[in-house]
Amino acid sequence: MDAVVRTVSGELLEGYVEGMLKAWTGEPFEWRGRTIQVTPVPKTQPHPLIFMGGSSEAAARRAARLQLPFFPALGDERLVEWYRDEAAKVGFDQPFCLLPHGPGFVHVTNDPDAAWKQIAEYAWYDADTYRSWQGKGQSSEVTTHASDPDELRKEGIYRVVTPDECVALAEELGPMGTIVLHPLMGGMPAELGWSSLELFRDEVLPRLRPASGS
Repeated sequence: MDAVVRTVSGELLEGYVEGMLKAWTGEPFEWRGRTIQVTPVPKTQPHPLIFMGGSSEAAARRAARLQLPFFPALGDERLVEWYRDEAAKVGFDQPFCLLPHGPGFVHVTNDPDAAWKQIAEYAWYDADTYRSWQGKGQSSEVTTHASDPDELRKEGIYRVVTPDECVALAEELGPMGTIVLHPLMGGMPAELGWSSLELFRDEVLPRLRPASGS
């Protein structure tokens, strides 16, 4: 049953994306027995940027069939191989795959221990929910194997760091890495998210910008 459900959901996703791409052309097209025309057309042509996600071979090949960039949920090189293989088969000559690289959540604070106590329940809810979505053969960069919030923190998927530690993390990850802030993670109160964003803006971001003229 699980395989059937995932096959149907994949077909639904592919159908909806194809419908969006047709709609953005501004030309009439058939949709569920009706003729549809959507105007005005997007300013970005041939259509707004879409990244297809997923963490399975089926997802990789689907992105290639739709001739769209692929941003998988897992940094697995096999996904790139499947994506490029399918792209070659369908004549997609501009495949672009961006593998995730970095923690799934970063919170910036001047007191990491105190901040973790405030957000631990939200991080645990977020991590446990993502884990429950992973079927057989699926995973993601934020799939946890922790049994409680303390283990979750030690895993490093959810990072609570000082501004200096955030800068060091960015340097460690390099130009292809990602700092995911996710300020409303797991229902976290907005004020906690804002405090992290403001600290990132004031004490981290200026140190990540390239020097003038570089």
